[in-house]
Amino acid sequence: MKWAKGASDINVFLKYFDGEFLFYSFIYLFTKLFNSQAIVLFTIHLIIISNWLFFLFQSKKIFNISICFGYAIALFYLYNQSLTVMRQSIAVSLTLSSLIFLIKKKYIKFVILTIASTMLHTSSIIVAIPILFFYCFFNESQHIINEKKKVVFGLIFFSAAFIPATTYISFFSVYFDQKYSDRIVQYGSNSGGVLTLIFVACISVVPLIICYKKRICLEPFMYLPLFSFFFQFAGRNAIYLTRLSLPFSAILMLSLP
Repeated sequence: MKWAKGASDINVFLKYFDGEFLFYSFIYLFTKLFNSQAIVLFTIHLIIISNWLFFLFQSKKIFNISICFGYAIALFYLYNQSLTVMRQSIAVSLTLSSLIFLIKKKYIKFVILTIASTMLHTSSIIVAIPILFFYCFFNESQHIINEKKKVVFGLIFFSAAFIPATTYISFFSVYFDQKYSDRIVQYGSNSGGVLTLIFVACISVVPLIICYKKRICLEPFMYLPLFSFFFQFAGRNAIYLTRLSLPFSAILMLSLP
């Protein structure tokens, strides 16, 4: 906001930043319009919470979940973090809305929101890929997937959590901005967080076990919180990777209820 106040135009302002221009364009516009940090922060969270509620109300119609239960998860598990991880939280909230449009087969709206989300935070593309994979593979072709194949997929998936951090660094260096791979190296590994890891594993897996035991049909998106565990575990090798667990943690607003 200080830079936006002093910038003569938006092109001068955006030279300070090397990506995710949608968020910084928003900051510039609202700073010039209102010159109030309170209004900027309020508007950011108005966007975040509006998308949460849109996701929950639509999920109520589609899956008959408890809106209050889902919103409680959002407030207790996501809200505090959203106050500091604002840019990624806006992107995640748009991803949740895009997921609803994908379920409703409104593909153009899904693509538009996915692009907007990526322009807010580049990591959103990492979320879109598994969302599409689970939607296409587990939903459209579910008749060809037996239990053995699911077990094999699960083993491969969890094995990926043990890949050395250097592999992730190489991946990020090739496909993403250099700043992300630099952060992975800079922040190093994490020897703690065992209780967090156990907690994330439980809340990700328990809905799957309950649905399986009650013979409730598992929707494709019920599997997505497993990626939250995956990145939490991978964060033990490179702690910055735990940031990528946030988008998949947000799916708990659907899977737990």
